[in-house]
Amino acid sequence: MAIQTKCAEFKRCDTYGEKMRVYLKAILYKGHEQFTYDVDDPAKQRELCNLQTSNRYVKVVYDTRDCNGNLCPVMMAEPVKDRDYYDEYCDVFIDH
Repeated sequence: MAIQTKCAEFKRCDTYGEKMRVYLKAILYKGHEQFTYDVDDPAKQRELCNLQTSNRYVKVVYDTRDCNGNLCPVMMAEPVKDRDYYDEYCDVFIDH
């Protein structure tokens, strides 16, 4: 399976030029991947980089074929707002 989704935790944002690189890490016990997401849309940059002060969980979509070891570029990232998704995929205290 190449395209996968996973719950990841926001770690930090770095700027370079007009773009922002968002760093995320798979939720503990749910995987070992680390993700990068390059964002050039200012609204999306604000939405994701403000996660450091609010909900830190993000649903990422990535292609496993693009991973280099456990570092994977992300095709899409959206803050987790759905409580059911959070309970199913982000809560580290629930063993699925």
